[in-house]
Parts: sequence; C-alpha cells; structure tokens
Amino acid sequence: MFVVAVDAVSRCEPVPRVEHAVADSQLAVKDSVINYTCLEGFTSADLSAMSTVCDGSNWIQSLTHCKGISVCQDQFF
Repeated sequence: MFVVAVDAVSRCEPVPRVEHAVADSQLAVKDSVINYTCLEGFTSADLSAMSTVCDGSNWIQSLTHCKGISVCQDQFF
C-alpha cells in the first residue's frame, strides 16, 4: 500500500491591506486576483489599476494607494 501526500492548496499570506480602500475578496489561494476600490473621498494616487495576484506563495503587487480628494469650493463675498 502506498500513501501519496496530497499537496495542500497553494496559499499566500492574508490579502494585503491598502489604506483607504476595500478589497473585493479575501481569497488568498493561487491565481486569486484581488481588486481594490478606494473609499468615498479618495482616489487612486496614480489612476492605475489597483490589484494583486497570488502566485501560490506571494502576492504579485501592482498596487498603489488611495489619496484624499481635494475639494475646492468657490466662495462669494
């Protein structure tokens, strides 16, 4: 009788946190793609896609960060 070890599902560390953003998933297994959306009042700092992919052990990041949106109001005197 042979016992074959079944490799567990390849996993990454917990989904990276992006300040002022929410992730669309917390799934941290191989080939998971996590997309982030900035919270209201914030925008992507360089207007690029905010995502990361689990390669089975590490997150391959193309993340940026969210920055506050400046709101200018005209004032009339």
